[in-house]
Amino acid sequence: MIKGVSTQIERGVSMDELKRLWNNYNVPESKQLEMIKAVERLKERKVLRQFTDENREVYRLNVDLFRRWWYAHHRDITLVLAL
Repeated sequence: MIKGVSTQIERGVSMDELKRLWNNYNVPESKQLEMIKAVERLKERKVLRQFTDENREVYRLNVDLFRRWWYAHHRDITLVLAL
């Protein structure tokens, strides 16, 4: 489990934060590009919502049930990034 993470996080996550996380876990650039495309597809399908938070563009899961499912099945970011 990621320390300090709860299912009630209200703040969004920016693309810069995602990229920094991917780099910290040595995710290959090709995989990062795939994930960026996935973020765009999820945004188009309105699963992710993009908005401005403290002068930065961020994403937030728009579907509470999906957010809870994801957290229940992917608590360990190391495991998720290893897939």
